[in-house]
Amino acid sequence: WVNLNVESAAPGTYTGFATLTVNGNDMQIPVNVHIYDVTLPEEVHTNTPMVVQWDQVETAEGTINRTIADSYFNYLVSKRIMPYDVWARTKFDTSFADYAASYLADAPEISSYSLHYVKNAEDTLDTDVLKTTLTTLINKNLELAQSGSDVDLFKKAYLYVIDEPANDAAYAKANTITAQLESVKNELAPMLSAYPQLQESFMGIKHIVTSCNPTDKTYSKVGNFYNYFINENLGNTPLTGNSYIYCPQFQWLHTENQRNLYANESELWWYGCCHPIAPYPTYQLNTPLVAARAIGWMMNDYGIDGNLYWSVNSWNQYNYQYDIYSNHGTPGDGVLL
Repeated sequence: WVNLNVESAAPGTYTGFATLTVNGNDMQIPVNVHIYDVTLPEEVHTNTPMVVQWDQVETAEGTINRTIADSYFNYLVSKRIMPYDVWARTKFDTSFADYAASYLADAPEISSYSLHYVKNAEDTLDTDVLKTTLTTLINKNLELAQSGSDVDLFKKAYLYVIDEPANDAAYAKANTITAQLESVKNELAPMLSAYPQLQESFMGIKHIVTSCNPTDKTYSKVGNFYNYFINENLGNTPLTGNSYIYCPQFQWLHTENQRNLYANESELWWYGCCHPIAPYPTYQLNTPLVAARAIGWMMNDYGIDGNLYWSVNSWNQYNYQYDIYSNHGTPGDGVLL
C-alpha cells in the first residue's frame, strides 16, 4: 500500500502524478485522491489483537532487541492493529506493570493487551504466576490511584490461553482456565475495594476461547451460543463460567440467526485463521482488496467487539524466494507484514 498524509489538506478531490522509478527508469502514474471531510478519532475502540511471532522476527532480523521490537510494535499500532503479545516490549528494560501504567493503559491508540501467563504441567494456568502478575498490576494501580491518577490497568486486559479446543478434554481444559481466572480474581478483588470502578474493571478481565469447526447439524440442538460450535464429533462439553469470550471464525456469524445466538454474551469477537476463504472476507491475497476493509464494516453492522488474527508474520510457512501463493489455497494468510 501507499500511505498519503493528508492532515493539512482541505477536503476535496486532488489530481496529480506519482513517480515510480524502476531500474533507473521513471514512470509517471496519474493519481486521483478524494479527501473526505472526516477525521478519524485518535482513540481506537475496536479490539484487534493480532499475534506477532517474535521468534520469527528474531530469525529474520538476526537478533531481537528493544529497538527492533519497538519498530514492529509501533508500526502495527499506527495501522490501528493491537499486537497480541507485548513480550518484546517488556523483556528488556521494564516490567509489564510499569509499561502498562506508562503507556498501554492510558494510550488512546491502544485498545487491548494480553496479560502474561505461564502454563502448568496440566496445560492449564499456573495460578501462582497469574496471581503474581495481577497482584503486581493491582499494587501499581493502587499507587497510581492514591496519587490522583485515573489510569485503569484492567479495562483493556485479557487472557488468550487455549486455542481452538477440538474435543471434550480441550473444552474441559478451557473451562478449567476460566475457573482459575475467576478464582484468582475473586481472591484478589478485595485489594481494590476502596476503588469500586477499578474493582469492576478487574473483575471484567476475560479469557478468549477461539473455535473454528462448527457444523450445521449442531444448529438444531443449541441452547445457547457456544453449543452451536460443539458437534458430536468434537464433543458436547459446554463452556462454563462468566469470564470467557467465545470467538468463532468470520463465517460462523454471517446470518442473523447465528448472531442472535450470541445475544446474551457480554462481548462478541471473531477471528480468521486459514479459513474462511472467498467469497467470505479475509486477509488472503486471492481475495479482493476491499475484503479487508469489509471485515471492519461488518463488525460495525453486526455489533462485533473484537477481531483476533492468528499471525501477522508467519514467514516460515512460505518460501518467499519463489511463491507466496504456496499455502494450500490460502495464499498470504498469516502474513500482514
